[in-house]
Amino acid sequence: MDWQSAKQHCKERDWQWSLDLINKVQKEMEDLEAEVQRLKEEKIFGKPHP
Repeated sequence: MDWQSAKQHCKERDWQWSLDLINKVQKEMEDLEAEVQRLKEEKIFGKPHP
């Protein structure tokens, strides 16, 4: 299930607590993916990013 489908599922059932959790987890995953990308670029190009 993708993020949007999961959010829609929770909205249809009025599960605000689940929707809040999904939003939090989605943000954490996006932050982690950005950090992984930054580390890959740093390793490949050998220069730190601010």
